[in-house]
Amino acid sequence: MVVAFACSSGETCRVLVTAGGVANKLLQWWSAERSALCRLSTWLRSAYFFVPTVTLLAVVATATHAITLQRAENELVSNNVDVAIARAAIDGAEANVTIAGQLPNPTLSVSTAQYSPIGGLGAGRPDRKQLDTIVGISVPIERGDKAALKREQALGQLTGTKHDLRDIRRQQRLVLWQAYYDLKLAEERRAIAGRTWEISVRALDAADRRVTAGDLALVDRHRLSVEALRGANEVITADADMRDKRVALAVVMGRRSDGQRNRELPVDDLTADDPWPLPSNASALTPGASLTAPRGAAVGTPLDTPLAASIGDMMRGRADIAAADARVAAADAGRAVAKSLRVRDVTVGAQVERQPANLPGLMFGVNVSIPLYVRYGYEGEIARAEADYAAALVARQKIVMQAEADAAKALSQLEAARQRLMAFESDIRPAAKRALDASEFAYARGASNLTDVLDARRTWHAIELDLAVARADHAKAIAAWRAATRWESDNGTP
Repeated sequence: MVVAFACSSGETCRVLVTAGGVANKLLQWWSAERSALCRLSTWLRSAYFFVPTVTLLAVVATATHAITLQRAENELVSNNVDVAIARAAIDGAEANVTIAGQLPNPTLSVSTAQYSPIGGLGAGRPDRKQLDTIVGISVPIERGDKAALKREQALGQLTGTKHDLRDIRRQQRLVLWQAYYDLKLAEERRAIAGRTWEISVRALDAADRRVTAGDLALVDRHRLSVEALRGANEVITADADMRDKRVALAVVMGRRSDGQRNRELPVDDLTADDPWPLPSNASALTPGASLTAPRGAAVGTPLDTPLAASIGDMMRGRADIAAADARVAAADAGRAVAKSLRVRDVTVGAQVERQPANLPGLMFGVNVSIPLYVRYGYEGEIARAEADYAAALVARQKIVMQAEADAAKALSQLEAARQRLMAFESDIRPAAKRALDASEFAYARGASNLTDVLDARRTWHAIELDLAVARADHAKAIAAWRAATRWESDNGTP
């Protein structure tokens, strides 16, 4: 919804509303402030600025499609493209299990000989024809338990693929949390920019009255007008950033951002509904505890060392480590499959022959074939299987080391973000608020100049923005910690 304030060359101001209606409260606020904006436009023209029309835009996000983090996670599991690809890979791995467990099919053969173009088929009934016909069937018999070993290898690969799905969900949940709190940060910045611009407009209105009364220099009035224009421009920038963050969140959730999307799954007016997570103590970081506390809850204590010592236990069963374990088991089964190739398979066959030229009736026969490994004994397959097993062990070691590094890094960043947020909440923000209130009080009574109060306002504005960033960093640090230790980290069926 776009609300535009336009002041034409005269003193008439109007509110232009597009893309739907505006809440009554918002209209009342705009009506109360439009006189100051009109005076701003009139002053700019009187000061010989080439500004025939001043237009201030503010994009107001409706809360009709507020979304919680839990609902966003549910949509990610159902609609995320990467998760869907991982599910399709499981279907392929299950098909490989079916293939690996099958025994070789028998072979049927039919051959006819002794046909002469000169004599033809011969005289008499079909059973008197001068043709030598053989019908045979052969069955390969696998020895060395090859089918069971190949199925065991395929099952290990299937287990690894299922854990891959869990790992993809873990990674995408981390991306989702980051996108969700990026959107919430953009909304906070938009709200801060709106409040700052509102204060600037009200200060400009009060300055007009003081200039009229001869209580304020015109140069101070000019400086306040610049602050109002800067605030309006910051609102526009914050609106654009908020739209970008909405699209980024929608992509992770699996919502389409083009014209083909489902109208029941909007993108353009998504808003983050969950509150910021509050700083938590060590007990809140153990599995099963929630890190999202209600607003106003007590601030926790610093993280303690037993938590750092239990990182290894918390990572046990992590999806990527479990997938690596499954692939090591599959590679070990692959070694057994390669070694079983040295056990000779036997092909057994039987045949029925009709040769009326020599012996009347049918003749029967059997045959057995056994390969002779006189030139090649599958040394290459065995060596490759051993190399694959060694590579799987190294890959698992790398994944474990990376997981431990991720957990240690996440713990360090979480503690740093927590301490930074506590400092802003308990010390920096209250101090900045007291400084602002003192500067405003002194300026209103003539005990301070405009420079001091503008510096205090800018400091307060910067502190509010830094506090929002600290909250977002803390929320994303919690997400990184959970992704490194807790998410998709169970010992049940993947």
